This record gives sequence, C-alpha cells and structure tokens, in this order.
Amino acid sequence: MPASETPWMRACEVMVHAVDLTTGVTFDDLPGDFLEALQADTRSTRGPGAVPEVSGPLPEVTAYLVVRRAPDRPHRPRRRGWCAEVLPSRCRTA
Repeated sequence: MPASETPWMRACEVMVHAVDLTTGVTFDDLPGDFLEALQADTRSTRGPGAVPEVSGPLPEVTAYLVVRRAPDRPHRPRRRGWCAEVLPSRCRTA
C-alpha cells in the first residue's frame, strides 16, 4: 500500500470508529463528500458484483456497505455474525 493512501486510511479509521464507539456520532453526522468517497472506495476494494446495489439516504447506504448496520435492523447495532452471513469474504466473526 503506497504511503500516499495513509491520510485516507486514517480518515476512514477516525470517522468510522467514532461511530463504532457509540459516542453519539452517527453516519448522519459525517460529511457527505466523505461518505461518497467511502462508498466508492468500498465498491472498488471489493470489486464488481461483490457489493449489492442498494438505494436510500447516503448515510444509511454507506453504513450498510461498510457493514455497520444490518438491513433488518437499520437503527440498531448489527447482531454478532451478521457480517459473515452477508459478506463472508470481508468479515471476521471472532
């Protein structure tokens, strides 16, 4: 991985983990341009056809694509193991 990608990786880490830490920050609070870039990065990293086509509000779709919300419970944390059921090649359940 080139060093030039470090700022992007850090931005992803800080912003997504701010949501994960349940401090009150949600994907609705993150900047729209960041969410668009994160969606594009997620799709390109996983490759064509590996990410389902979904539609909806930008924050909700981004949270879904980065496996932070289960589609059957969009306003609650995902249940343990949901990620492996839906996207097994990109998730760990341990």
